[in-house]
Amino acid sequence: MKKWKTYGSAIVFMVLVAMLQTSAIGEASFVLPVSKKVPAAQSGGIIGKDDRQKIDLRKQPYGSIVYVYVGSKLKGKGDYASACSGTVIAKDKVLTSAVCLENINTQKTFTKGVVVPGYNNGGGYGLYNIKTYYVTGYWHRYAFYPENFAVLKIEKYKGKNIGDVVKPLSIKKAGKMKGTIVKNAGYSTTREKDPGQWGMQGKILNETVDELMMNIDVELSQIGSPILNRSNEINGIVVGYTYNSTMSLGLKVNDQMESFVKSVIKK
Repeated sequence: MKKWKTYGSAIVFMVLVAMLQTSAIGEASFVLPVSKKVPAAQSGGIIGKDDRQKIDLRKQPYGSIVYVYVGSKLKGKGDYASACSGTVIAKDKVLTSAVCLENINTQKTFTKGVVVPGYNNGGGYGLYNIKTYYVTGYWHRYAFYPENFAVLKIEKYKGKNIGDVVKPLSIKKAGKMKGTIVKNAGYSTTREKDPGQWGMQGKILNETVDELMMNIDVELSQIGSPILNRSNEINGIVVGYTYNSTMSLGLKVNDQMESFVKSVIKK
């Protein structure tokens, strides 16, 4: 059972007040999952024809996008594995989606976790254990959808921080984005013969204060991956897709997300 600690009295997000939560992670022994082992969307999130392309990880910013693999346990229901994506944003921090890490509806909790930057066909830029993760109190208690984001604290690998090996990407608060061209890339667990990073360019079809709706193909293991602008800045993260797979969904980097990241990035 994980033990929760609260840092500071509160983090103020506009009219919301959320307590910062953190959890320690144990050492991980890593085996890359494929679709037979990890639940992943075979067709969900694909809008008609799959237009994603295999990413050349030698080009920036793609080496900075990480594969996130978490071993978890459902209380009384045995082991569970969660595969997602994320982005290096500081020397020892990765931005991803909170739903990758915990889900109050399923009672899923951590036992171990790793990230691999630039994963491709069994290789990458190192295997980094997740030491700690941070989510907001509103997410931890209520799975509050607009706060479906998390920051991972990453241990060193062979004496080096992850941000010394791959370049951290910048976070940019999103303004009005409807009609904007963006790009996304994340990791696939359904392409057993050609694993690695897949992505495409698309358009923001609609938006709310918190959410982005896009015509970009994704699968479940791309949740947590970045929504990038033309300058390769992070304007949001992928959090899912509509039930009929007509649009993919993201959360904007808004005041809440920006404030949260700034509050934990130096911890």
